[in-house]
Amino acid sequence: MALKEYEEACTAFMAGTKLNPLNDEMQDAFCCMLRDMSVIMPLTETNPYVDICREAAKGMMYEHMAGKRRQHMKHYSICPNLYLRAGHDEVARLLLSRGASIDIAYFHGTPLHIAAAYGKAGVMKVLLEHHADPNKVSEELGTPLVATLHATSQGLAESVSLKCVKLLVEAGADVNFSDRDTPLVVAITNGLTNCIKYLLKAGADPNIPTCDCGALPIQLAASYGRRKDVELLFPLTSPIRAVSNWTVEGILAQAKSEHAKSKCSKPKEDGQNEKAQLKLCGDKAVKRKDYRGASNFYSQALELDYFDATLYSNRSLCNLQIGEAQKALLDADRCVELRPKWVKGHYREGAALMVLKEHKKAFEAFLNALKLDPANAETEKVMW
Repeated sequence: MALKEYEEACTAFMAGTKLNPLNDEMQDAFCCMLRDMSVIMPLTETNPYVDICREAAKGMMYEHMAGKRRQHMKHYSICPNLYLRAGHDEVARLLLSRGASIDIAYFHGTPLHIAAAYGKAGVMKVLLEHHADPNKVSEELGTPLVATLHATSQGLAESVSLKCVKLLVEAGADVNFSDRDTPLVVAITNGLTNCIKYLLKAGADPNIPTCDCGALPIQLAASYGRRKDVELLFPLTSPIRAVSNWTVEGILAQAKSEHAKSKCSKPKEDGQNEKAQLKLCGDKAVKRKDYRGASNFYSQALELDYFDATLYSNRSLCNLQIGEAQKALLDADRCVELRPKWVKGHYREGAALMVLKEHKKAFEAFLNALKLDPANAETEKVMW
C-alpha cells in the first residue's frame, strides 16, 4: 500500500470510530493501520501520521471506552511508544490519561526504554509522573538507564543522555543494576565523562567488574587512555594486586602492557567467527521484529568487517523499519558501492528514497534492480 493510501485509510478509520466508538472491528483495523503506517514513515512534525494520532487521542473513541472497552486500550499503547521517538510529550500525556498502558513492551522495550534511547526527556518526565518503572529490563536494551547511555554510540549527545540519566536516577533507577554491564561500565565504554561523574555521585560502585573480561571500570578507562576518567574512578576504587604501582600513572602504565591490552581485547583470529555470530543474532532479532536490536548487532559486526555489503543491506532494512530513512539510504548506498551488481542493494536504496519522498531517484534505483534481475518479483511488485 502506498503512503498516501495509508494516510487516507487511517483518516477514514478514524472517522468511522468517531461515528461508532464501540465497533470492535473498526477499532482493531484502525490500530493495525496506525501500527503499519508508523513502521514505514519517519516520525516528524510534518508527518501526517502525527496529526492523525493526535486527533485519535482527542477523539470520541476514548470518551466512550468504559468497562470492557478499556481492555482495548492496550492497542493504543503503540501510540505513546511511537510518539516517544518524535518527542510528542503532550500527546503521550493525553494518551496515558485515557488509559494507555505505561509499561507494556513493544518490539524492543517499554515506552520509557524508547524515550530514553531517543533522548526524549520531556516524554520521560510524563512517563515517570505516571509511575513508569525505571528499572524495567528489556532483553535487548537492558534498563532505561543503560539504554540512554548506549544511545550515545548511535549519535545521541552526551548532554542529552545526562539529562535522561538524571531523570531516571531521581525516579529511583538502580545505578548498580547489572543485567550485563553496569551503567558505569557503559558510560566508560562510550567515553561519557560527565555521566561517569554523575553516576559516581549517585552511588555507582566502581568495584563491580565488566561482564566480558572481568576488569574493573578503572582498568577499562585506562585501556582507552582516558586519564580524566581514571582520575574520577581512582579515589573510589579498591587497589588491585596486579597493579604494583597503585597511582593514576601506574594504572595508565599498566594498561599499556601487552597483558592489559589483551585482557579486554578480542582475538583477531576469532574475528570472522564473531562476525558470523553477530550477524546470526541480528537475523534472529529481525525475525522477531526487533529492528533496533538487530541494527545494533549488524553495527557490531561491521566494526569487524567494514566491507560486508550484506551487513549494510540488513542494517538499511532495520533503519528503515525504525524510522531512520536517511541512515537507511546511507547504508544502501554503501551496499551498492561495494556490490554494484547485487539486486538487493538497489532495492534497499529505492525503499529508503521512497520514504524520503525522492520518488524520481527511487524509481531509478528500482529500475536498476529490475535491469539486474528482470524476474525479481519483489522489485516488479514495487514498480507496477
